Formats: sequence, C-alpha cells, structure tokens
Amino acid sequence: MHHFGCAVPTHEALSILTRLSNSRPIADIGSGSGYWTFMLRQYGATAVAVDSGQSVWRTRWIGDTVEADGARWLSRAENQSGRDMVLLVVYPIVGGGLVGGAEGDFTRSLLRTYKGDTIAVVGTQNHNGYTGFRDMTMDEFMAKEHRDWVKIAQIPMPSFAGKDDALFVFRKPVEKSQ
Repeated sequence: MHHFGCAVPTHEALSILTRLSNSRPIADIGSGSGYWTFMLRQYGATAVAVDSGQSVWRTRWIGDTVEADGARWLSRAENQSGRDMVLLVVYPIVGGGLVGGAEGDFTRSLLRTYKGDTIAVVGTQNHNGYTGFRDMTMDEFMAKEHRDWVKIAQIPMPSFAGKDDALFVFRKPVEKSQ
C-alpha cells in the first residue's frame, strides 16, 4: 500500500484512460504516491499529479507532484476548471467523521469545480464505505446528484480482499447548439 496505493492500475484501465484522454491532460487529483500518474505516463498520456501532501510517508513515484488542494488547483486560471482535462480520482476521500468536514466534501467540491467532460473514479463498488461515500457507490452518487453525466465504463480493479474496487468512467454529453 505504501508503494502503490490501494488499487493497482491494470492494462485495461490505463488503456481506457489514455484513449479517453485523446491527448488531453489527465488531472490525477489526490494522487498520493503518484503511481497512477507514473503508469499513465508510461502509456504515453500526459498526466498531472495533484495532492494535498497529507501522504508524505508514502513512496513517491514521480518528483513533480503539485502540492495543492484539488478543487483550488482546478480553479486556477491556467487550468480553466479542468475544461480540457480528464479528471481522475483514485480512492476519493470520504470526509466527515474523524477527518472533519461533511460526508463526501472532497468529491463534491471537485465535481462542482470541474468543467470538463470525462471523470474517472477508482473506488468501491460494494457499499463497504471505504472510498467515496459511506452510503452509496460512485455510480449511485452520480445517478443521484449528477444525472446529466452518463456512466460509460465500469471495470473491476485488483485490490485488497473484500474491497471490490472498480474504475468508473462518466461522460457529460456534449450540449448541442441551437
């Protein structure tokens, strides 16, 4: 866990993300050790690791992680709220309780800020409350709070026993001009 994070990216997941990015940068928000960014770069993707720095005890796979709050980083003028980026969030912080804030604040603030069209999330698909939200999976959250986004992929990810993780990919349909 200290070296790779909790969910190891598969060839299938990396290929999907690289293809969906279509040469756009992938913003790996909450990147932790930077392993996903490292692997995406091995696949030819442009990936930017952004992390608050809370996980300083972990092995660092890359040396150029931007230390910043994810939503604030997206909001910077040069990042245009991620308008031309794919948003990747691996194990979104649940929030609330012991870590402070309200349940799901991290994920909700990212989605309020993000203005792009592709979101990829790695997290639980079995209501274990370990990632994302205590009472719903990521696809249930999106269906409930972001109905305009469409789930286009859900693939299982190798992880620790009992966690049952998946890569969820959501797309926002392009609005047609009138």
